Amino acid sequence: GRAYNISVQTVSQNQTSLPTVATYRTVPLHPTNISLDKSSLSTKSFKVRWQPPEGISEFDRYQVSSHQFGHQAKSNVPKVLSRDAPRIATFEEELEPGKTYEVVVKTVSGNVASWPLTGNVTTKPLPVINLRAEPLKINQIQVEWLPSNDSTQDSFMVRYYEVEAFNSDGVVQVVHDTKVLLTDLLAGRNYSITVVAVSNDIHSEESIVYQQI
Repeated sequence: GRAYNISVQTVSQNQTSLPTVATYRTVPLHPTNISLDKSSLSTKSFKVRWQPPEGISEFDRYQVSSHQFGHQAKSNVPKVLSRDAPRIATFEEELEPGKTYEVVVKTVSGNVASWPLTGNVTTKPLPVINLRAEPLKINQIQVEWLPSNDSTQDSFMVRYYEVEAFNSDGVVQVVHDTKVLLTDLLAGRNYSITVVAVSNDIHSEESIVYQQI
């Protein structure tokens, strides 16, 4: 990241020309340890943090940008932070629920940028809608729902347990369909059924229905 002056002269016997001088910079070291501020993650926003380079490097600012994973052309306008500013960047514009975004952080010295430090962040998907449950036979419940049209998700997590049961951890199933048949239930019991949408292991807010059989 340091600037160096390079001077070039022509030489003929004992005569030298006036020097031509240009300034060039070496590439600064890249930042380290990019991480998501988990408390900030929502359906349309997130914050990331990072650490300065490991080792001696001169630079004057950080450049931080994000783009939807696989869509480099849709990159947001880079955020520029001075070297001494808090190392945190907030993204909350043009984000979509359940989408994965690549965050790129660089150090910049003059007009020379470091190699990029990258990390992926997936926003929370939207909750499922129209969650409903219907008892079938004496020990089964049919559960159905719809995903939000404004969200991306790759699976659904279903958790159910007896409401009156003491210290029950319940049963968890991960499905790719928008319905599931719960079996081997006990007749006469009231069940709490929770469904969340999942995108790249990030969960939506819960949708809950109660059903007695």
